[in-house]
Amino acid sequence: MSKVKKAIINASITSVLLQAIALCSAMVIARLLTPDEIGTYAVVAALVMILSEFKALGAGVYLVRAEQIDKAKVRSALGLTMLMSWLLAAAILLLALPIARYYRIEEAPLLLLILTSTFIITPYVSIPYALLVRAMAFAELRNIKLLSALASFIATLGFILLGYSFYALALGYALGFAMQLVLLNTLYRPQEMHNRPQFRQMTGIASLGLITTGAEFMRRAGQVMPDLVIGRMGTTFEVGIFSRGQGFVQFLSDGLRMGVGIVSLPYIAEIKRTGGDLAAAYLRGSALFNALAWPVLAVAAVTSLPVIRLLFGDQWDAAAPIASILMVWAGLKTLHFQFHSFMIALGRPYFTLWRESGNALAILLACILLYSQGLQAMALGFVAVAMMEACILVWLIRVLLALSLRQLLKTVLQNGAMTLLCLLPVWLFQQLYDFQQGQPLLIVGTIALLMPFWWLLWLKLLRHPLFGQLFSKNAIAVP
Repeated sequence: MSKVKKAIINASITSVLLQAIALCSAMVIARLLTPDEIGTYAVVAALVMILSEFKALGAGVYLVRAEQIDKAKVRSALGLTMLMSWLLAAAILLLALPIARYYRIEEAPLLLLILTSTFIITPYVSIPYALLVRAMAFAELRNIKLLSALASFIATLGFILLGYSFYALALGYALGFAMQLVLLNTLYRPQEMHNRPQFRQMTGIASLGLITTGAEFMRRAGQVMPDLVIGRMGTTFEVGIFSRGQGFVQFLSDGLRMGVGIVSLPYIAEIKRTGGDLAAAYLRGSALFNALAWPVLAVAAVTSLPVIRLLFGDQWDAAAPIASILMVWAGLKTLHFQFHSFMIALGRPYFTLWRESGNALAILLACILLYSQGLQAMALGFVAVAMMEACILVWLIRVLLALSLRQLLKTVLQNGAMTLLCLLPVWLFQQLYDFQQGQPLLIVGTIALLMPFWWLLWLKLLRHPLFGQLFSKNAIAVP
């Protein structure tokens, strides 16, 4: 078995287990906290999460991408991360009171204090983590992620039961991050890691970091823009509802992408170094990944109401139509899920920055202009933005990689056919059994039991390349 395939298998196992923990956590929290409480946390956390992209200023990406690393480069990356993360922590705390007044959330300063505590320890988390990613040590990363996720879940649950309301979410997040710090600097410490920072020779790291970090900042800004806009223009209840619908979609799409995505950058960098065919890798990666992602997202769109009722309870029913619409948005985004890794490997990360900046601006405008029409209209705005983005990226990838439009169209049509065939039995089931009034457990259980076999059947009948990847011992999966 190839090193890449082993890495993808390890990362995929990690993804499944992490998603299981996240699902359990979301189910419990949704029943113990109200939409108002979750909405309050979502607004404050959104502000911290988008700024957190600047904590490392791309130092981790630099270490993964560099052809060779030495002690000086590691110490410089550590120094840059320390400088940025500590300055950001101070800036956020200074702005805590103005933020509280702007969003009319009295609890914001204490929430910000808890969340920004993670910025202090970021240098000794992000740098060893990047070194393990570079080495494709995904078995070690699996253990780190699982243990920290469990610690976060247990801490969050404990604090909720003690009556800490939305503060429990912040405390759980901070303690999970602290668990990563302990593991990455004890049991799973990389040999290349050095504790002493160096504040010299940071220009090369920062030049790449400013672009890649700016792109990640804009990507995260696009994701949390609804929370920020609704938090200002509407109520925390509406924030909670939209956040739950979007969170459900993000849960599925991230879970699908996580296993392959984490391997994507080091693998593509290796193709580039060895002179491999990047256009073929892009096409094949899209074909393999979306043969799974599109059917899953489509089925989830049709069954969003019973799934949300089963997982989170009836109080979140209003999130279901939002989730159904956003599944389309997620499907359009997965068409180019490799774009970021390819641009970094090609040495053109500024294309990612332009993409994410344009996307964030378009999402902001859609949220502001469509909020008065309702939350579902805002979700439709997401879909319109994703459609325009997908078309632009097809043209750009064709120019940069000499991508064959004919081959891309063939891939899209084949995966589209897979998606429609997977939707057929779900549609028939819906005609025979009312999803609005039916038992959520019966609906979700039946579909979850039968759909994997139906999906595999059509993979084989359509002779999709993913079928060979799944059942051939010598197959080499391509991200």
